[in-house]
Amino acid sequence: MGRWEAAVRSGMGAAGAMLIAAVIGLGSAGASWGQGSPEKAPQSAPSAGNGAKLFADKCAGCHGIDGKGNKALGSRDFTDVARMEGLKDERLKAVILDGGMAHGLSSLMPAFKGQLSDAEVTALIAHLRGFSAPKKP
Repeated sequence: MGRWEAAVRSGMGAAGAMLIAAVIGLGSAGASWGQGSPEKAPQSAPSAGNGAKLFADKCAGCHGIDGKGNKALGSRDFTDVARMEGLKDERLKAVILDGGMAHGLSSLMPAFKGQLSDAEVTALIAHLRGFSAPKKP
């Protein structure tokens, strides 16, 4: 069980757990790129691997590593084929960058504008699409 799940299950609630996740995320970013450094990490071309890592790092706490969401938090189920087919990439990008509240969705969905490059958002969306892609036999 990750720190996020432990915090939510301990009764701290989603808001407290999100605060902890944000602090942990900022701490690890500072350790990687120098404390308080405004420089962004070097970006590589989008790939499924990049999207999977980004999803695990930034999204799985609420959406689950399997992309099925968390009913208690009201997070989207990315395995829902009909729902995902109805969402354009531009909409997914807007929610990722602006956060849920800016689009009439959950206030628990944080905004990642300024934290993710266009290439990272593209890789993340490709990974999200993979959850609802037809499975090969």
